[in-house]
Amino acid sequence: MTDGNPIWHETVRPIIEECESPLTSAYIAVLWETGARPSEVATLSVDDITETGYCFEAEMSGKGPVYSVEIVASAPFLRNWLRYRPQHDTGNVALWTKRDRNDGLSVPALNERVQAAAERAGVEVSLYDFRRPQDDE
Repeated sequence: MTDGNPIWHETVRPIIEECESPLTSAYIAVLWETGARPSEVATLSVDDITETGYCFEAEMSGKGPVYSVEIVASAPFLRNWLRYRPQHDTGNVALWTKRDRNDGLSVPALNERVQAAAERAGVEVSLYDFRRPQDDE
């Protein structure tokens, strides 16, 4: 999915390379690969994702019914975040958390991180630019 994809090489990868945290790079990669709404990715819990060998499966919910998405290309970024992510309480806790507690980060907070990395990369982007990018291939 990333090989030969101009959106990945010209937009997504440069931003990921400028991320200061594994959380931000994983969020961007998952957002890009799934094409989901930023809020759908932002509200994922640890229990919503399952590692299935080399990839992950995520149960996403948004405006419609719950649906399942396979995460392959961004799996290394997600795996790295899960290793780095503070292990707070067990159970249904937010996937994208603050360092010192289980509080999930909001879409605006995640957007700030993405925008900071995009600015360092010299790329103008909105979170919604990642929606359904694979449809353009």
